[in-house]
Amino acid sequence: MSASFFRRRGAGLILGAALAGTILSGCNSSSDSVADGQVPLPDPAPVPAPSVVVDYLKDAPDALAWGPAVNVTAFAPAQRSWQYVVRDWVPPRDSHPQSASDAVKAGAACASCHDGSTAPAPAALGDSLVVKDADPVAGKVGSRDVTVQAAYTASKFYLKVSWRTQYPRPGASHDLLTYVVDDAGQGAWLTTGIEKQEPLANDYDVYSAEDRVSMLFLPSSVTTADAAIGAPDFHAVGCWASCHNDQSGMAAAAFVPTPASKYLLNTRVDGRVGGPTIPALDLDALKLALKFPDMWHFRGGRAAAVQSATDAYVLDARRGDTGTDVFSTNNLDANGNPLWMYDKAVTGFSMVTREQFAEDLGNTLPALVVDGPGKNAVPFDAAQTVPGGAILPRRVLKPVESLVDNGGSRTNVKTYSKWEAGTWTVVFERDRETTNADDHSLNPDQQNYSFAFAIHDDNVAGRWHFVSFPVTLGAEGSSATIKAKFND
Repeated sequence: MSASFFRRRGAGLILGAALAGTILSGCNSSSDSVADGQVPLPDPAPVPAPSVVVDYLKDAPDALAWGPAVNVTAFAPAQRSWQYVVRDWVPPRDSHPQSASDAVKAGAACASCHDGSTAPAPAALGDSLVVKDADPVAGKVGSRDVTVQAAYTASKFYLKVSWRTQYPRPGASHDLLTYVVDDAGQGAWLTTGIEKQEPLANDYDVYSAEDRVSMLFLPSSVTTADAAIGAPDFHAVGCWASCHNDQSGMAAAAFVPTPASKYLLNTRVDGRVGGPTIPALDLDALKLALKFPDMWHFRGGRAAAVQSATDAYVLDARRGDTGTDVFSTNNLDANGNPLWMYDKAVTGFSMVTREQFAEDLGNTLPALVVDGPGKNAVPFDAAQTVPGGAILPRRVLKPVESLVDNGGSRTNVKTYSKWEAGTWTVVFERDRETTNADDHSLNPDQQNYSFAFAIHDDNVAGRWHFVSFPVTLGAEGSSATIKAKFND
């Protein structure tokens, strides 16, 4: 069995060596080594019919007047952490230029140089970095152009994000269960579906990593900078304020007992990468002072169908807001069967063949909704005959209104989304004021905000994303790049 098989997502049952389950890497950043050269193209991604549309725009606000459309370029960062930027590169590798490093340490914004004048602009930067990835994604391009618009009312804030996907399919499914039959005719449900675009390893693998857009944002009245310990200002460096060498997927992670997720340096004792977290009371003080970037995360497979984003924030780690996610796992029961399958009376099928997934459904496999509006799932019928290669989602969804307390703060960002003709459009909606301690108020008429965007759209999860430098958002008449339109 090829080594690439063991980079697949999940921890499926084992049917001897030939049916070994796959391992979830869950990378949030990248390793630090550099590999030059081009990577062979993978098997072609499934191409849906031209008529394929993923449409979750129901009840979307259609009378909003939007601010001007702004293009934001998100690029592939490869193995570049905050330690790379400031030349604290462990283990030693090629580094950010010394003069640039000194400028960033002094508070200069990344975008002040990476505008094409003194340093490569984002698109050119992505092209130069994507080929230096030590664990590259076959066929990955260097950047994606993202169109952003904003609007607000007296009580609501809206953000519209759209981008053209690299591959001509919507990533509207994520995490799959496939019924795999071995040479002896014994079958079992395994976790399949890759998290990284590369040649398929076996007859049961499929591309299924969902498309996503996420963002971190911070009001101008708050900073994450701490000069005494070298903690950077999110307004200047964006996502790099939370990206460090001891995180999952980084080269240094091999030397860390428990690799970290995203975190701010001012949550570590003396600002030391890999160091202990500051005491809980000090963390509470940072949170009370709102010294954390807010984070919204739209998932094409695990949230789009129930029109929700996951609301989170980054402090000592990436933390979900209080409450419950709209998605959970379609676990296997004591007999090794999934808990849920499709309701044939609703969808026309109880499960999907691999051929249907690849040829007919592309990456538009319907979400399994187990409650409330849009319900299309029923308990799994163990008496039925299951064909080899049958597919079911490994995730199940509940709409916000079916969750206890409507999911709490974690589900207070509503989304309306659509993929058509190769383009995703996602509209985010949230109350300007939520009174939640894990949310920032959104009042562009009172101050500007810094937003940094990330895109996953080429059959990848984890750290193989595109990221943008921070861009400002404010009201009409402000100095911000993205100008939000007020609607009476």
